Amino acid sequence: MNNDLNHSLPIDMTDKGQFHNLLDGYIRFYSTDKLTSFLSNHQMFDNIGIPFAITVFGEILLWKDNKYIIVLDIIKNKVQMIAPTYERFVESLNENTYVQQYFLMDLYKKAEQKLGELSIDECYGFVPFIMVDNKDLNSLEVVKWKEYLEIVIQFTTR
Repeated sequence: MNNDLNHSLPIDMTDKGQFHNLLDGYIRFYSTDKLTSFLSNHQMFDNIGIPFAITVFGEILLWKDNKYIIVLDIIKNKVQMIAPTYERFVESLNENTYVQQYFLMDLYKKAEQKLGELSIDECYGFVPFIMVDNKDLNSLEVVKWKEYLEIVIQFTTR
């Protein structure tokens, strides 16, 4: 994990920036210190980037090499660059094709309607998470994101 946060994030990428969330709450800006602390507990995430947000499904958005936006999907054990710059990332959120490619907006809207809005420490978790490829609304529950991702990490790194 990049603990040298002197490479400060642009203010819009912090929980103090102008955005508290994006995509109607799908992407929620979160304390970089808290996300860094969470990821630093797991050696596999060393030098992955600076975390700045979390999605409603527990994916963590990171700033890599002072320019790229990447998504860490712990459940799928997948890291993917989704934008070459933060500016391009924000612009792309207005493009339906981009949003549909990278985010589960339809499932989010259904989950929010069925399960309610989330607090900042919650996400919609697939239970059991091993069935995540199913992406079935009936397999979603409201969970505490830290505890949920800890269980996923413990299960997937055995």
